[in-house]
Amino acid sequence: MAFTQTDLDAVNAAMASGELQIEVAGRMVKYRSIDELIKARDTIARNSPPQPPPAQAACAVAPTKCASPPRGEINHGQPRHHPH
Repeated sequence: MAFTQTDLDAVNAAMASGELQIEVAGRMVKYRSIDELIKARDTIARNSPPQPPPAQAACAVAPTKCASPPRGEINHGQPRHHPH
């Protein structure tokens, strides 16, 4: 049986809320215990297509201006001045 990320999300949401009845692969399924739900989650995770990693935010300006300033220092897009 092919599962989707939506199926995995449904199981994870049910686990988080304590629900034992969820919709998986278009069917309503009621589990007898959280342990059964965990086993179902593991089965779905093994049989779901891999998800791509989350996209990294692209920097539209020079990389040195994208970096966060050190704690306590506010940069406001200005280059840092270092004492010699």
